[in-house]
Amino acid sequence: NFVTEARVDEAPLEHALDLAVVPDHDDGPITITIDYLIPSDDRKQFGSLMREVQAACRRNGAFQCSLAENLDQSGLFRLEYHVSTWAEYLRLHLRMTVDETKVYKEAGDRHAGDSEPIIRHFRSTQRFIQLPGFGFSGRTFVNTSKMPRPKMLAPASGA
Repeated sequence: NFVTEARVDEAPLEHALDLAVVPDHDDGPITITIDYLIPSDDRKQFGSLMREVQAACRRNGAFQCSLAENLDQSGLFRLEYHVSTWAEYLRLHLRMTVDETKVYKEAGDRHAGDSEPIIRHFRSTQRFIQLPGFGFSGRTFVNTSKMPRPKMLAPASGA
């Protein structure tokens, strides 16, 4: 029974935040990227750890989380996740458990770069636009037949 073995005590994840611009708490959405350089013999273990990291991100407040490999540089991976506001990003770190923090650190230990994995924080310069019938992750299946249709502009004459 994994529940009896799980360590769910709080263990906030600590990242040094030395930012040129400190966002307001309601600024967002916020995108966080972490770049890892992983040797070929550690790729399988890293992939397994990153599935756990992604689950922890989602459980703690990220609405999207993905891992990608750079096609120009084999072994360079980027974890990218999105949270709705800067305050939600700070809370995500506070919600981490002992086991989740351990997994983050194990993934970071696989990094073969000269420095720590590179963490970047991005604040969106545009708010999400919620289109009728569309959600954050694409088309939703609601009845849109009674929603107003966008008007098409007539082509310019003489073109």
